[in-house]
Amino acid sequence: MRLDLADFKCVNFQIFSEFVVAPVKDAEIKAFMQRTQVQDLADNENKAQIARFASKSEIAGITYRVVGTLTRKQDQDGISYSLWILGDRAPDDLLSPPQEFKPVGDLVAAGSGLFGSIEIHCEATFIYGQAQGYKSKIRFPMPLLVQEKADHITHIENAQFSRRNDEGEIEYRISLMNTDDSDWITHEVNLESTDELSHNSIRGLLDRARSISAQLLIPSEDG
Repeated sequence: MRLDLADFKCVNFQIFSEFVVAPVKDAEIKAFMQRTQVQDLADNENKAQIARFASKSEIAGITYRVVGTLTRKQDQDGISYSLWILGDRAPDDLLSPPQEFKPVGDLVAAGSGLFGSIEIHCEATFIYGQAQGYKSKIRFPMPLLVQEKADHITHIENAQFSRRNDEGEIEYRISLMNTDDSDWITHEVNLESTDELSHNSIRGLLDRARSISAQLLIPSEDG
């Protein structure tokens, strides 16, 4: 799976999902897991299999690492699956994954047919260089307007914001970390979507996360 994270100003992203499937799909997923490196885990009450995927790519001279796991868990409540994928920038001398690990792209490409529509949680971290003209709408440290003298708390150093819908449910969160003496602005965006796992849905999540992050930036032309 090839994603130009630098183009998104993204330094790492993670997606996670937990879901159940119909018995006929369970057999298909078990067979798919056997194509890559699989580890069996078991205790007195639970059984689990973890299939591991790994990829390395180079885009515009930058090395990226993408790793993923697909876990099948069987316990007293039945059978469930969890999916996890992480992508980030890697050292230039990163070794290629062992041959027994299938590429993460195989997992993503098969996801739509194997899992159907699932709830996907996404976390993406964006870093912007102020020297490149990026400015934050909100600056830290921010004086605390209401202070309790006994606590000696004077400032807010970082903050988390959210968007809630009409029903009061959180649609996304964004955490801001930037200071007056820092050359960098860091945004961490958390959101979720119900969709089929695919290259397009992952790119769509990153596009949406980047759009959320951009709401708290001042374009360089605005000074």
